[in-house]
Amino acid sequence: MSIRTLLLCLAIVGAAIPRAAFAQDLSPEDRAAIAQVASDLEADVRASDFAGTLDVIPPPLLAATLEQFGVTADQLRATIDAQMEEALASVTFESFSMAIDDAVPAVTPGVARRYMLIPTETVLAIKDVGRMRSRTQTLAMEDQGRWYLVRIDDRSQVDMLRAVYPDFATVDFQPGTTEALD
Repeated sequence: MSIRTLLLCLAIVGAAIPRAAFAQDLSPEDRAAIAQVASDLEADVRASDFAGTLDVIPPPLLAATLEQFGVTADQLRATIDAQMEEALASVTFESFSMAIDDAVPAVTPGVARRYMLIPTETVLAIKDVGRMRSRTQTLAMEDQGRWYLVRIDDRSQVDMLRAVYPDFATVDFQPGTTEALD
């Protein structure tokens, strides 16, 4: 077998191996940082401080969102608070959990940005509708040495993420599911 054939075979096999296989395991400090960001998010959700949930978003992604909608951070926070106050009149958060221990560390191609896709479950009680369970993934990603969380259960969210962070262009984000419990 020639060197050229061997290299071609290695390239084909390498392309077939999931990107997560190339990931380095995260240090206990990284896992603790991710757990803290997730805990902060959960506390904001439980306290109905939805404007506070913006603090877990990477600053470049938040800036792109503000630019897209033509608002300031304060305007976005006020809008989120108002919209969620209205929505919460008929919705109760029964549970919100992120299974960080079940997430597998991975790296993006190119810049090798560390990330994890965290299984996330939310149970809501919706007035006159019933209980609903949503199962999604939350992206934990590192940027500038800090860990952030990003919702990726909507195509527009994934598109915005990829516009700001092109290294996620080939990362496969699975759609979430929602089911009635009652």
